[in-house]
Order: sequence, then structure tokens, then C-alpha cells
Amino acid sequence: MNSLDYGVIIGVYSGIENVFKIVNQLSKQTQKPKQVIVWVNKHPEIEVDVSELERRIPGVQVIDANTNYGVYGRFVASNLLTTKYAMVFDDDTVPGELWAENCKLTFDEKGEDCILGATGVTLKSDLYTDHVKCGNDKNTTKITECDLVGHCWVYKKELVKYMFNEEPISIMNGEDIHFSAAAQINADIKTYVPAQPNSILELHGSLYPKLGLAPGRLSTIDLGGHFNIRNEIVNHWINKGWQLKYKK
Repeated sequence: MNSLDYGVIIGVYSGIENVFKIVNQLSKQTQKPKQVIVWVNKHPEIEVDVSELERRIPGVQVIDANTNYGVYGRFVASNLLTTKYAMVFDDDTVPGELWAENCKLTFDEKGEDCILGATGVTLKSDLYTDHVKCGNDKNTTKITECDLVGHCWVYKKELVKYMFNEEPISIMNGEDIHFSAAAQINADIKTYVPAQPNSILELHGSLYPKLGLAPGRLSTIDLGGHFNIRNEIVNHWINKGWQLKYKK
């Protein structure tokens, strides 16, 4: 089996300690990345020590933005990779040692023109808040098609063009919805979660889902407003022709 030809992009906003956990796991992959880019969004209170990233991660490339480009900016770096595939991580997502190999096996089965992710969401209605999840700790025993994926995205880097065909409703929210919906509408690109059975944690895209529950993280603040915006983004893409699985 040929190895996955991929580069990694890690988005950073509220600190860098998790970046070292991610990179440590990347070094243990059975199929290792050829490039690592860390995209640093500007935080109003936390100053990221870029020199520490450079000192502790040999060969790392750092994009230190003086602006907060939200959840979309890091995806721009896909075009700076010299590899065929991009693997984009939230900074609270630490992969198992077989994650890259798992993605390669999934591409081999489903074809390279698709989007893979660590966690999948399938909507049960036209509201984001009405959904079921798969992947990670959900004992997902087979490759599963979903409406959208998150926490880690793996895709042929040229597919990122569909994310930027249209300005997002909010640069702080909904990149997962926007990417899968735009890719499906424009090119019939499907979205999958690789198999991640609980019995083989090495296959998982996110070993520690609770890292995202740390105080002050997006997932723990203003959940009402956060989900209202996500409902709005879902409705926007449905009106543009996004076909949800529950309607097929």
C-alpha cells in the first residue's frame, strides 16, 4: 500500500501546548506527514511564542497572523502545501498513531475526491441542533457517509477551492458545514468518517475529545448563539441546493 502524501495544518488561537501533543502523535504515525504548518490566529490577550514552536518542532512552518481569521483562515494554507492531501487539525484534536493510514485506506475504498474527518455529523432535520454524530468515541465500526465532518479534515488540497467560492456567513463558525455543503453542490463531493472502533484507539482521529471542553474554548461558551448561527448556515446551504442524507 502506498503511503498518504499529506501535509498538516494546525490552527492555533488560545495557546500552543496542545500543538506539541499533536506533533508528537504525528511523529508516531505509520504514515508520516511531509510538511507541518502552524497557523496562529491573533488572540486579544494571549501572545503565542512563535520561537518556541520553531525551537520544539524541527522544520515547522509558522504563519503568525496579526488578525483573527476565525475558523476559515487556516484552510488557506492548503494551497501552500507541496503534498497532494491536506490534513487540518483543530488545536484540541490529537490523532491516534494509525489515523493517516486509516485515511489512506478510506480514500482507497471511496476514491480520492471526498472529504474525510475525525467526527461526523448527520442531520435528522433542517436544523443543525437536530443531529447524530459518529467517529471518535462513538464506536464507528465502518466507513460512514455524513453531512459534514470536523475536528480534523483530510482532503485532496485542490478541493479547498470550494470553501472559498463564497464568503462565509460568519468567519468564526460553520467551516465544517460550509466546506462539505459547497463541495457537494459544486462537485458532488461526498463526506465520510473513517472507521474508528472503540477497540482500536490507534485508528481514531481524536484520542482526547474532552480537550475541547476546557474552560474558555469555543465549545464551552455562548452555546445558544453558537448553535443559532449554525442553524442559519445549514438553512443557507439547503436553500442553495445542499442535499442532506436524511432526505435521500
